[in-house]
Amino acid sequence: MEPSSIKKAFLFLAVLATANSFYKTDINLALFLMGYLLWPMESPCRKGLVSYLMAFTSVVDLIYVATWAPLYQQRQGNSLLLIENYTLVMTCVIAVAKACLLCQVLRQYPPLAHGFTPEGLKDNVTQALTFS
Repeated sequence: MEPSSIKKAFLFLAVLATANSFYKTDINLALFLMGYLLWPMESPCRKGLVSYLMAFTSVVDLIYVATWAPLYQQRQGNSLLLIENYTLVMTCVIAVAKACLLCQVLRQYPPLAHGFTPEGLKDNVTQALTFS
């Protein structure tokens, strides 16, 4: 996947996130727009930031699905059930697409992949805490 394809993937995911933001406040729209704007820059730091944010927000999406799905299932008579189920399905689709994009990014940019290893995470946390 070439860099312009990754940029287009960010734009496509931003459209999906927009379609998902009718019922749920969603950080994914801002993340994908930021990725779309920052990705063409040559700075590996910015690519690393977007990659870390994609990984973190994927975890947030999974927590959302795990906590809200049982509550939605309890409210069977609710008139909002259709949009709630739509939101859950769209959140799952976005989380899977985000994970696939992250895997592709890490495959294409090996220095970023080091940041997701245990020693890479330790180095990044140490640098962040010591401001070096």
